[in-house]
Order: sequence, then C-alpha cells, then structure tokens
Amino acid sequence: MIRLERGQPETVQIGQSYAAGRVFLPTEADGYAFPWGQVVERQSGMLLVFDFYLAELQQAFERNGLKTVEMQDRAFALLEELSDHTVRDNAADWFMLASQPDGWKIIPATLGKGGAFTILAHVGQEKELRQWLIAEFILEILPQLQERLYGELPG
Repeated sequence: MIRLERGQPETVQIGQSYAAGRVFLPTEADGYAFPWGQVVERQSGMLLVFDFYLAELQQAFERNGLKTVEMQDRAFALLEELSDHTVRDNAADWFMLASQPDGWKIIPATLGKGGAFTILAHVGQEKELRQWLIAEFILEILPQLQERLYGELPG
C-alpha cells in the first residue's frame, strides 16, 4: 500500500542522494522513496510542496544525450494533457492559486537540480491532496506520463 504521511518509517533521510545530483532537503522536509524516484515534501507557510524526482527517467534521458531540462519540459507538457491541475504561468500566480483553500496545482520543478515537477497545495487541502496523490496521480497519471516519456526516447 502506498502511503504519503508525515513521519512514515520509509522516510528518506535529509541529505540523501537523489537522482544524478545531491539534494539537501530543508530541515522540515520529508522524502518518500519509490522504484521510479523520490517525492520530497515540505511546508512553506500555508503551502504544502511536493517535488517529484523521476530518477530512472532522468538517467534514461541522460543516457540518450538529453538534458534534465528537456525531461522537465516534456514531462510538464504531457502533464498538461493528462491533468487539469497544471498551471505554467509565473511563480507569483502559482503561489496565489495554490494558496486558495480549494485545490492544488502542478507547476514546473521548483527544488534543486533534477526535479521533474512540483505540486503545490493549501494546507487545508492536505487530506484531499494525499488521497488524490495516491489514488489518481501516483497510480494512474504518473505511470502514463512515464510510459509516454520512455516511448519518446530514441531506440
């Protein structure tokens, strides 16, 4: 069973190596390891921030001579097709939209080198967001995203 709860035993340790680089997590961050990569969670004021690292996919892009930014751009473009929670506008709009207590937004990556994309939500939406992350995003949308991105790689 997939669980994204604060303090779960599988929490990734602060300073653990991620993907091709090293990400030093803020002291109030949790990390969740998956076979495909990691999710790093932190809180910033009234916002919950989930940064997604698709380590295996990033490495596949790099093996094919493509840069992380190309993986990030393609991933976000496909997310725009797969989810109605995406917003590409400027950062001020992301935080304003996500800080509303009625939903969450998927935005381009925000934390360190290698992140694929970020999900922002108002803390009042934590329970609903966690349910959506597991039931819909991680189990349905993310596998479609990864399959399509792997399918775009040469050979």
